[in-house]
Amino acid sequence: METINIFKNIVFELRNWYITKKNVSMDIFNDFNDFTILKIIKLHFFVVAINSEDQPDLLDQNTFHAMPYGPVETRVYDYYKSKKGNFDGLFIISNDRITFTEGAIPPEINANLKQQIRNSIEKLEKLEPNLIIAGAGSLVELTHTWNSWKKYYNLAKSKESYSELMPNEEIKKDKKIVNLNYIS
Repeated sequence: METINIFKNIVFELRNWYITKKNVSMDIFNDFNDFTILKIIKLHFFVVAINSEDQPDLLDQNTFHAMPYGPVETRVYDYYKSKKGNFDGLFIISNDRITFTEGAIPPEINANLKQQIRNSIEKLEKLEPNLIIAGAGSLVELTHTWNSWKKYYNLAKSKESYSELMPNEEIKKDKKIVNLNYIS
């Protein structure tokens, strides 16, 4: 459950980044955001991975698999499917956007992990300010530039599979590409 609660906290912080970047209210965010499950899962990967060399605790709470659309934390995705997008009444992820419940607050997690989430988002904002407003397809393309994804997705395909565990050590040592200029 810790992985899911970390994910929920990340989603709240991503929402805050988007609201600040677009200078919109919560109501406008709920009505007009583009936070599909695909976009959120890609952003989740970037948040968890970006500082993993120096602050590995966040990554160590997650398990990513190389899949056709990039790295996926399968426990998070399985939870999403089993709950039909409803994350315990805090927010609901539909096919085209996420809607937060009025007054919802993220669940408590370890203070160190919460700070690591904030540090990661601050770093992402500095490295690529437009990452939060990029489309899901662009984020998928960006994850496909990571060597850890390439290596383990190719391994999956060699086994006639669509999924292969990405060892955390491989993610930690990977070149952290988040600049949208790296994709077409």
